[in-house]
Amino acid sequence: MDILIYAQTVFYIVASIAIIVVGFMVALVAYHLVGIARSLHKIAEALSEFSEETEELLKDIIHKLMNIPILSFFLKPDMERRRKSKKHGAK
Repeated sequence: MDILIYAQTVFYIVASIAIIVVGFMVALVAYHLVGIARSLHKIAEALSEFSEETEELLKDIIHKLMNIPILSFFLKPDMERRRKSKKHGAK
């Protein structure tokens, strides 16, 4: 009978330690996931800023190319079509 009491006591101690260890591991994983999420957020912001700068640069280049007489013949109708499709898509 005494062996059952010792077995039960050992089981509760081991189970409690296992729960504490698993909780610590879950907290550690959560801490690292938060760090990874912050890094991904910084990368996404940097890419967003880069894409905005690139968009402005491309608009500036197209505007300068439209001032060249030969190229303006090809670029202006395309720009007008894009504006019309944006207007119709906004409705």
